[in-house]
Amino acid sequence: MCDVLQIARSIFYYEAKEQPNEDDITELIVEIFHKNRKAYGTRKIKVKL
Repeated sequence: MCDVLQIARSIFYYEAKEQPNEDDITELIVEIFHKNRKAYGTRKIKVKL
């Protein structure tokens, strides 16, 4: 079938991986930041996550 369609076999069997939803993560980061009086930096937020 791949020969007839002139496509690579890897394209035929390719399955797209589902991308994680970044909206949930972003909301959680903003919530942590605001709860801690906007004083937390990236290191402390990373530990909280």
